[in-house]
Amino acid sequence: LLGLGLLGLGLGPGLGLWLRGLVLLGLGAAWAGIAIEHSMLGATHSCANPLTSQFNIAHGQAVGVMLPHVVRFNTPSSLPEYSELAQIIAPSVQTSSAGEWLAEWLFALLDSSQLATHLSSLNITATDINSLASAATREWTASFNPRTVSSDDFFNLYEAAL
Repeated sequence: LLGLGLLGLGLGPGLGLWLRGLVLLGLGAAWAGIAIEHSMLGATHSCANPLTSQFNIAHGQAVGVMLPHVVRFNTPSSLPEYSELAQIIAPSVQTSSAGEWLAEWLFALLDSSQLATHLSSLNITATDINSLASAATREWTASFNPRTVSSDDFFNLYEAAL
């Protein structure tokens, strides 16, 4: 964001602070949307979408509560990428434990942000899991997950997050 002046956006001191913030917020949101569109998402969003549509859970919260479990699930196919990411955060993380370390770090981040860390704290029960897994299986975003995800896998992901 510091480099925005180079883009000729004219966000200098003459523009009110709140207006500069609003412009930067909008630009950040646009860039985030572009990044999401290019990422094609994956199992985390496939799990989160039914939580949002069926239970009115804020999408960011739904993504957050499912992400550590999907990271664990994807570790066999994504260990090099997870290792690289984990070592940026904590250089001493060993490659072999990077997936679990990253999942625990994400869980702690949710907790420190005072967001729900378990589906049960969002009033999701074991009786909801079959319906959620069925809906997640129909989500197109699952086809972009780095590891193939079955209906049973979705069931297990929701159960782990409960």
